[in-house]
Amino acid sequence: AAAPGPAHIADLRARIAAEGVVCLLTDPQTPADLVALVTEGTTLRTAAAAADGQTLPPGPDLYPAIIEGIAGALKDCLAEG
Repeated sequence: AAAPGPAHIADLRARIAAEGVVCLLTDPQTPADLVALVTEGTTLRTAAAAADGQTLPPGPDLYPAIIEGIAGALKDCLAEG
């Protein structure tokens, strides 16, 4: 996928401000420079969650562990405010 252009970034920032977004949930593959570009000049907090489970052991507990990891990251991000 192509990197978002200036108009797309401006639209994202406008939506973040208009909708009162306080937390940006990313995955480990999201480029840090893109996260910095989107959050620059905002009070937006960020959290990373591995939704693909690649860092977790396979098995019957994998899916619950993924969901718990996402929920924990989001909870922590929202609680920072």
